[in-house]
Parts: sequence; structure tokens; C-alpha cells
Amino acid sequence: KQNDSNINFINSIILEQTDNFTMIELENKRIVYAVTARVEKWDNNDVCKWLNSVASSKFKRFIPKFKERNTNGFDLLNLSRVQLQNNIGMMDVGMRNTLLREIKLLKFATKPSGRAQMKKRSSAISMKDIQATRNNLKLPGKSGIGHRKSAS
Repeated sequence: KQNDSNINFINSIILEQTDNFTMIELENKRIVYAVTARVEKWDNNDVCKWLNSVASSKFKRFIPKFKERNTNGFDLLNLSRVQLQNNIGMMDVGMRNTLLREIKLLKFATKPSGRAQMKKRSSAISMKDIQATRNNLKLPGKSGIGHRKSAS
């Protein structure tokens, strides 16, 4: 991952700017974000401006649906292929995949670093417990793994 101090902003272009983010295209065509509010906190205006700017405005025609549904940043980050097809009317598989890829890049680009990063939820059951359960469920046979014979 490139350090922010190594980014050259000379000849860069601001693609979009709201109170919560600035989307910048660098001279090498790389997109970087300056974010003042976590994406999850974005309002519908932020989402629509981002959609208008991303992927050369490819998703511009879907903005009215995002406005109608009042899609915020949290909703954007949690969109699924099914929701894009059924709720937004995005029927083209390639277009859905492109938008989901852009959302994934947005998540990565705006991910908090270091301690500020949220911890992943740990499993409610440990691997030790899972292994013990597996050992208790071994079925008869040489290896303890196999199929039971039918009672008939």
C-alpha cells in the first residue's frame, strides 16, 4: 500500500466534492479519496455524487432510483447483486459487477488504518470447541469418517 506522503497531487483533478468526501484523480489516473466522514455516515446526496463520478459516470442513469430509495452510505456499502437488480433495476450483470467492484474499492480506499480500524467479530465458538465437537461426532469405521448403513 502506498503511503499518503508519496502521493503526488500535481496535475490532479478533483472529480467530485461534498462536505464528507473529495474524490481526486491523480495524473497517473489513480483515484484517491479525502474523507471527512466515514462512508457509513454519508447521506443520500454524498452517495448520488459518488455514483455520478465513479466509473466515468456509468451509473448516472440509476441515480434517480438511489434518490427515490434514499440510499445512504451504510446502504451503499451493503448493497447486493440481488438488490441492484430488483430494487435499482440494474439488469446488466457486468454493470452490477462493476458497481460492486467500485464499492469494494471505495471501502478499501476509505478504510481506517491502525487502531481506528474496527475489529472483525470473532466467532462465538472457538476452533478448539469445533474440533472437540467433530471428535465427538466421528462415525463408526476405520477412519471414523464414512456413511452409516441403512437400518433396512
